[in-house]
Amino acid sequence: MPHEVIGESTGHRRTLWRMALMYAPLTLLSLALGGVSLNALLGGSGGAAIPLAILAIVTAALAHQAAAALRDLRAEPAFTRGEVARAWTKGGLFWFFRSHYAMVNRQVFVMAPEVWVQLTEGDTIECHHWPHTRTLIRVLLVGREAAAAADPGAPLVPLPGAER
Repeated sequence: MPHEVIGESTGHRRTLWRMALMYAPLTLLSLALGGVSLNALLGGSGGAAIPLAILAIVTAALAHQAAAALRDLRAEPAFTRGEVARAWTKGGLFWFFRSHYAMVNRQVFVMAPEVWVQLTEGDTIECHHWPHTRTLIRVLLVGREAAAAADPGAPLVPLPGAER
């Protein structure tokens, strides 16, 4: 088996826009709330240090996500090929929503359930993704012979329209 497409996302670019449009305003809102807390702290209210510290952490996380999404909107897709070192699933908000993960070459990818169930640890896969958010575009299951014979600097099947 040279390779097999086990998952493809047609809305990956839309996902990046949604991330940018969600995280950028939330970052600004968090900054504004942090400004209110900072003003109260400078005004002599020592208790404002606690919300200021919490908002600083939240703002940093939101700003990181917003910057990653905005950088990916200007970037070219990348690919990662390697063995699945670990595949796991985890419950989300009150364990109602499940997230599915796979680690390839020390990079963690969030996968759709229909892609994740086709993977086992030790499988060789090629993930086409955006470089900063690691939003998946396509996942290929690659045979060991094809992976060994492949050029490490080029994807097995380039994305349509990609210059690489």
